[in-house]
Amino acid sequence: MRFLLVIALLALVATAAAVGSSRPRLLLVQASPVVVRGTGFVPGRGVAVTYSSGATRVRRVATAGTGGAVRVVFGGLRFDRCRGAKIQAPAADEVVILPCSAPNGKPALSGTMNGVVRGVAFVPGEHVRVTGRVSDTNPVTAAVDAGLAGTFVARLSLPRASCAEVFYRAVGSLGSAATFTVAAPACKAP
Repeated sequence: MRFLLVIALLALVATAAAVGSSRPRLLLVQASPVVVRGTGFVPGRGVAVTYSSGATRVRRVATAGTGGAVRVVFGGLRFDRCRGAKIQAPAADEVVILPCSAPNGKPALSGTMNGVVRGVAFVPGEHVRVTGRVSDTNPVTAAVDAGLAGTFVARLSLPRASCAEVFYRAVGSLGSAATFTVAAPACKAP
């Protein structure tokens, strides 16, 4: 009897872990018109997705495909990065994009002399093109995707220059943009 109870408990834990790992997720994938992609929903079921920005609040219902994915187009709506937005659907964590005027809402960069760049407050999942340049040299570019918290780290292979400024710029596919300059260190004249 104990053996059956242990087996039943293990099966329950395994089922709960499997269900928990497929929690539905939403991402903003296009700014104009607004397009939201969702994964992890119950296949064949209707999913109500709500998009809010400022005074605008629109709800659309889409049916999840066989893999549990949905794609919702909010025709006539345009996402403005600095106005922010909120995207919601039942059982999914809501996506909150803070307006630029909110504390920690404006996209920002930091970087090092050796080509490591960090971005914060970008749109979760946003495709970001990061460019770095040492003083008057040719720019070096990398493509990264912001994580679910809107952050990223990029590593650029910059030429070595001990007495030069390093300029960084990041531009996201959904309107996020930021720049950062690493000042040239104090160098002695030869």
